[in-house]
Amino acid sequence: MTSGPEPATGAPAPQLWVAGLWLQREPRRGESMVMVRRDRDPGTWDLPGGAVAPGESLAEALVRSVEDDTDEVVLCGPFTGWFEVVDPAQHRVTMVFELVAAAPPPGERSEGPRAGAVETRHVPLWEVSELDVTAGVTEFLADEGLIELLV
Repeated sequence: MTSGPEPATGAPAPQLWVAGLWLQREPRRGESMVMVRRDRDPGTWDLPGGAVAPGESLAEALVRSVEDDTDEVVLCGPFTGWFEVVDPAQHRVTMVFELVAAAPPPGERSEGPRAGAVETRHVPLWEVSELDVTAGVTEFLADEGLIELLV
């Protein structure tokens, strides 16, 4: 029996993450999505979400990590897709789901350090490609037809 290829020496172990697409349509602002900035990478914007803990389902991880990031309770909606980031510092596979909430997404805010994000913001879809966004997110959103990449 074979176990597959040997991992590269010194390569990081793959990590499983979840992220949520929280889209909102507003009459005056058009379509936007909730994005967060975290204290671990304060200049970079990301989708709300985080790492899957051992023994946790993807849905449980999404609900927990989005609440950590936004202080909002959400439900895990349909699976949207996935993306992978492989570089010398990380190997991360992120499963993306739509977010479903009973209340509208949170308002823009900037607060002191919390468990998750330091800032939560509605970002108009047209503005996303102009932001410094976490690796893999912009390409995923473009592949899903949500934004256009500026090249």
